[in-house]
Amino acid sequence: MRFLFVENHPAFREVVVSEFLSEYEIHSANTIDAARARIAALAFHCLLVDFDLDDGKGADLVRSCRGEGFKGVIIGVSAHEFGNAALLAAGADDTCSKMRFNEIGDIIQRAANRRGL
Repeated sequence: MRFLFVENHPAFREVVVSEFLSEYEIHSANTIDAARARIAALAFHCLLVDFDLDDGKGADLVRSCRGEGFKGVIIGVSAHEFGNAALLAAGADDTCSKMRFNEIGDIIQRAANRRGL
């Protein structure tokens, strides 16, 4: 599966990828604008979207992706419950608290199964 990890903290992103997502093809973006450019250029099966980004809120990206017909899995990844709630309300399939990233594999698998991926 090809993932886009939208996260503005490179050190966090690198640890997550090496510790929990090494089995996937991971691409990254650190802003909403960079994520939109990547999505326009390449098909992704899954988006991992942080809530607080330097150029806006991840919920805006999730909402626009769903509005444009993105059918893949979207997982919200925020350290804050209000961020995860906003990502869900915007159309994310599920969320993973940054404090519990050891659960991300199971969360991705459940969401992918629900979407038939």
